[in-house]
Amino acid sequence: MATFDINIELIQNDDISDLSIVLRDTYNWLSRKKSCQWSLDDLSEEKLLDAYGNDEIYVGYQNDQPVCAVIIQKIDNIFWQGSNHDDAVYLHKLAVIEELRGSKLSEKLVELVCQRAAKLGKYFVRLDCRANREKLCIFYNNQGFQHQGNIMVGNDTHALYQKTI
Repeated sequence: MATFDINIELIQNDDISDLSIVLRDTYNWLSRKKSCQWSLDDLSEEKLLDAYGNDEIYVGYQNDQPVCAVIIQKIDNIFWQGSNHDDAVYLHKLAVIEELRGSKLSEKLVELVCQRAAKLGKYFVRLDCRANREKLCIFYNNQGFQHQGNIMVGNDTHALYQKTI
C-alpha cells in the first residue's frame, strides 16, 4: 500500500464534478499517449449522471482534492451480454490523477472493488478494457484477473477480464 493518506468515499450526485475531474485528468494523460479508452464527451458531468447511480461511484480524496475514482456496477449488459449478473460486480473507469500514477493507488482501488463485491455476496469482479491497451491488460492480469475472451463493441475490440474473490 502507498504511504499517503487517501480517503475513498461513495459519492452522491452533488459531487459528480469530482469524478469528472479525475476522469478528465486521466483522459488528457491517455490522449497524450494516444491510448485513450473513453470519449471526452462521455466524461461530462451530465453524461456521468445519466450513466451511473449514487450507489456506484467511489472517489478518493487527498487533502480534500479528488485524486482517484472507480465505478462499481451490478450489471453490465453492454460488454457482458448474456452473463449471470447475480454473481458479479463490474469495475469501470478506474482512474488515478497523473501525479499519483505508479503509487499503488490503482491496486488499492481494485482491492476496494473486491471488498465491495464480497460485501454484496458476489463471487466475481468483471471488467472490460480495449484489447490493444497492452499495459492495462498486464496490470489487470497482475491483479489476479483472468482473460475471458474478447468482444467487439462498435469498432473496438474489448478484452474481458474476471477475478474470483
